[in-house]
Amino acid sequence: FGLVIQWPEVGCYEENARSQCKKNMTNLHRYLTKVTEHQLCLMSDEDLKSFDWNLYNTDVDYDDDKAFHEFEVSKSQEEQDDFKIYPGFKVNLSDKIKSEIQNTQEDGVPLHPIVIESATNQSFVTRRLIKETIHPQVFHLWLYISEFSQELQSRLQGRRLYIDRKTMDMNSLEILIIHGLKMEDELLEPFRSEIQTAKF
Repeated sequence: FGLVIQWPEVGCYEENARSQCKKNMTNLHRYLTKVTEHQLCLMSDEDLKSFDWNLYNTDVDYDDDKAFHEFEVSKSQEEQDDFKIYPGFKVNLSDKIKSEIQNTQEDGVPLHPIVIESATNQSFVTRRLIKETIHPQVFHLWLYISEFSQELQSRLQGRRLYIDRKTMDMNSLEILIIHGLKMEDELLEPFRSEIQTAKF
């Protein structure tokens, strides 16, 4: 199954079109009928008016109807290149952009530059990965010891617990482990003597 979309040459169906042009278009449609089951021709009203449906006899093979001409070809200039290579132009980039171009991938994310096509101003865009910045939120909440564990578990849903060693002393850490995490035997018992020493 195939689909052929063909835009005919402008003016090829007009009444004053060249005979060779008309013949080429007619042959094209004849060949397409041999390789396709259906043809859908999108033609303007002007083309339909000037289209000659009986221009050629389909029983005649027009492949043999060719004109022969004799041409003489002579050398004009030897070893002449048809194009020249020019230096082009340079783009001055800052050191920051140069370093960003070198980073082609980070954490599985492609970061290579993207070329922006333009007829007048061709350019490219560099990309860099900006990681999420975590801003810790400080809450001051007064609770009973019996409510501490349940409140802590509800606040830790989908989050991580960050302990600031500069502000939390051993007494506060012990309260967190015993009444908040309820992991006294697992975390405190093996280090009971060291904890008592650190308190004083």
